[in-house]
Amino acid sequence: EESAQKTGAALLCHCGHDCIPCDLMVFEMHQFASNQGCELQQVITYQEFAEEAAFSGGTAATAAFQLAKDRTKPKTSFDPLVRNKNGEKSEFHTTNICPKTSVDVPTLPGRKAGPWIMAPVMMNCVRRSNALLGYSKDLKYGDCAVKVESWTAWAKNLGTASVLAAATYQPDLFGRFLPQAGEGPSREDMENGYLKLHAEAIMVDKNNGDDDTSTKKIRQLKGLFEFRKDTGYLYTAVLLCETGLLMVEKYGSLSGGCLTPAAALGGDLTERILKEMDASLEIKEIS
Repeated sequence: EESAQKTGAALLCHCGHDCIPCDLMVFEMHQFASNQGCELQQVITYQEFAEEAAFSGGTAATAAFQLAKDRTKPKTSFDPLVRNKNGEKSEFHTTNICPKTSVDVPTLPGRKAGPWIMAPVMMNCVRRSNALLGYSKDLKYGDCAVKVESWTAWAKNLGTASVLAAATYQPDLFGRFLPQAGEGPSREDMENGYLKLHAEAIMVDKNNGDDDTSTKKIRQLKGLFEFRKDTGYLYTAVLLCETGLLMVEKYGSLSGGCLTPAAALGGDLTERILKEMDASLEIKEIS
């Protein structure tokens, strides 16, 4: 990161599967809260996919990497993701509240959501954005996947998860059963796929000047970021391209360092996505 800052190179991490929608959802909720004189304190995102959604080779590789990653404590004094622009530990901390068990989805009555393999990636992305942009000194964020309703889709997902876990520990034996690099769902499934990113958030009123958050009025937000094509593969490629094109257009105005899409491009990227892709975003306060 120090080299990038010295040379002015903007390195954007977390541009892959679903990270940009989650990153921008939290960013836009922060903007909404700020415009209301509030501070964003908690966000939970619920990822709803089409039942036909399938792993691509790239997603399978990322998932296997996450499962096999060394969980021992790093040698650095603190997580590099929480470095601020000065290289010091940011005062803006993010607590992981990703559900570990089944939970209700507030915006989808009767539906459940639960943990999934990509949630830690979303968490790290938002953690980095908060460290750089300063949403809240004690932001809480979690991500989970909405559970499918049909038995067929449930069995398919269970089988995929089982093979993925087996391939992580015995790659020579089970790895051939996973999609390989460049492989993925059919074009028809990708065109008919979608991501509906539901979000529930809490913001608190900052206007009374009291640092004690327990005395501040709590207000709730909900949001929906909808992509009307498969984001596991097809729209991931489009998101990468649109992000890259916007970076080129902003050449010379971006600060150097290891950034996130929200930290580097913010609302300009949201605006571009809504203009160039079949997508929509709605955020509103719950009365």
